[in-house]
Amino acid sequence: MLPAPLQYRLKCLSHIFRDAVETRPLTNPPARLPLPPYLKTTLSSDDPEKLFKGIKEALAANGTNLSAVERINIVWPHKHPKRWHTNMATSAARDLADTLQCNYPRIKFTLAPALHETVHLDRSGNQSSLHALTGRQIYAVDPVLQDEEAPIFMPQPRGPEYFILTDWMIEQGTTIANLASFIQHNGGTILAVADQYGDTTLRQKDALATRAERRALPSAMRAGQIPDLARTFRNAAAAAGMDMNAAQSVHAVESALQRHGRSLLTLTQGECTRLQYSLYGKSDFPALLEKLNSTAPAPADKLPQRIPAVA
Repeated sequence: MLPAPLQYRLKCLSHIFRDAVETRPLTNPPARLPLPPYLKTTLSSDDPEKLFKGIKEALAANGTNLSAVERINIVWPHKHPKRWHTNMATSAARDLADTLQCNYPRIKFTLAPALHETVHLDRSGNQSSLHALTGRQIYAVDPVLQDEEAPIFMPQPRGPEYFILTDWMIEQGTTIANLASFIQHNGGTILAVADQYGDTTLRQKDALATRAERRALPSAMRAGQIPDLARTFRNAAAAAGMDMNAAQSVHAVESALQRHGRSLLTLTQGECTRLQYSLYGKSDFPALLEKLNSTAPAPADKLPQRIPAVA
């Protein structure tokens, strides 16, 4: 088999001799969007029956059902093969598509390799809370990479496009949340997130906070893990000699996060847990704010309609 970069180059040359594929101008969201309410956990790619049960529930939450669905797209985090041609998530996506197609032949499961990451954030190598909170991924589409029809990339999609997201390993959920945000921003509907084992929590769980702790916060900041985070922020601020109540500490972090297209409301459960762990019993709250406010925000650029095929 030819090396991936050479395969890509030959594929590019083949496109020169046929009509160009026009793609609609997809854009990167200015800020991360929240995950749908039904995406509480990942589902196991090794259990197609349970995965499909989750898909049916997601469709019902979107006011439709399986009989109205002809195609489900499968997307995964990966770089362009010209930059990074070895990717374990690609193998996971192919295996998932094969498994689902075998078990549910009426529906077309379409891989969408055209959608790829352009920024090397090294999320696997750097799992620090600060890195997860400030790193912004920029996505692009190269139609040369797309072997199968993927209407979401076309100028006029015929109807709703549904997606399953997958990765070979999910820890904090940052990469998946960023990818989901891009797809939702461009009109796609996420039905499920699949990984090998399943049951990785994605959306924030309800906090263990008391009623008084919740009431001390603005009403918009009482959901999910935010009341527990507020307690951690307040204690870390006090340990550093800062006179801040829970609401003030939440406001300070929220303002700093919004510089990076993030919000406490859109953090994953894993990101909340890692953030709490980084501050628990420490006096690092001023350092967190300083780093969030001093780190330059990454730009949210508009996607080009076509990435140059051959350098």
